[in-house]
Amino acid sequence: MGPSGKSPKNASSLRQQAEAVAREQVLASPPATEPLSPEATQKVLLELQVYTIELELQNEELRRAQLELGSSQARYFDLYDLAPVGYCTISRQGLILEANLTAAGLLRVSRAAMVHQPVSRFIHADDKDLYHLHSRRLLNTGGPATFDLRMRRGDGTSFWGHLVATSDQDTEGSRVLHLVLSDITEQKQAETEQAQQQANLERLNQTLEERVQNTVAELRRKDQLLSHQSRQAAMGEMIGHIAHQWRQPLTGLSMALANLRDAWRTGGVPATEVERDLRAGNELIQNMSQTITDFRNFFQPDKAREAFSLLGQVKASLSLIDASFSTARISIQIEAASDLRVIGFPN
Repeated sequence: MGPSGKSPKNASSLRQQAEAVAREQVLASPPATEPLSPEATQKVLLELQVYTIELELQNEELRRAQLELGSSQARYFDLYDLAPVGYCTISRQGLILEANLTAAGLLRVSRAAMVHQPVSRFIHADDKDLYHLHSRRLLNTGGPATFDLRMRRGDGTSFWGHLVATSDQDTEGSRVLHLVLSDITEQKQAETEQAQQQANLERLNQTLEERVQNTVAELRRKDQLLSHQSRQAAMGEMIGHIAHQWRQPLTGLSMALANLRDAWRTGGVPATEVERDLRAGNELIQNMSQTITDFRNFFQPDKAREAFSLLGQVKASLSLIDASFSTARISIQIEAASDLRVIGFPN
């Protein structure tokens, strides 16, 4: 290879072309009238050598420019055609002007089959209106836009595409759209699954809350039933205490009535004793009536809380069963430094 970097085959071909051109020029030029002197011949040869070297330098520069152009084309191929996302250029009429290999792969068609085809052909029918809305806005305003569409492949299948679109002018001054397309089907599926799981969780929480409420209501019902049964059992025990409690007042009331009967028959009983027997009988009746009232209030289910004397309630409770303890010869003494008032249910 010579200084010009050409192969022998190319150099030979170029030399043959140069010789043919030189012969044509010689034939076309008029014959020389006088032979050249040695000095003139030497000068012509020198100029010819300089011209030849100049041509070789120009050829080397062209060769270097061609290598740089090839390198730029390779970089363009790597950056554009082998990019991880699809690139498309869309005309104002909606036709695909250019597309890279990634876009063709995403749509499963050849790149040649995409060019001059309407981009709407590759958009799902339900999302075409959304695309046209964004494209018109971009062509009018020039601002960027980002949106998601369902895309349709050449084989009829579909996928979710994420589009980043910008508007620009081509070399002829016409508005075009530049689209960046990526497949986000897996992301959309994950979002759908997450939304489904969230809905299931909300339904589970609602069901769990209902179950808890139902369980609490059932426990309350059982608690009320147990409370009612407990009160029923206490009622039987309380009736026994009331029976003992009433025996003594009834006996006293019977004695008071007997005294009044004797006083009526004999007529010799002082009025003070009659009044005393009447008061005693009335007190016994009031005591028995209060016992009935206390017994009724004890089993009243909807009582309201109230303030009452704790010492007084203890005494009242003991009075209900005092007859039973007296029969058993049991004496109860209450020792309290002071009385307490509490809020609750007295009975």
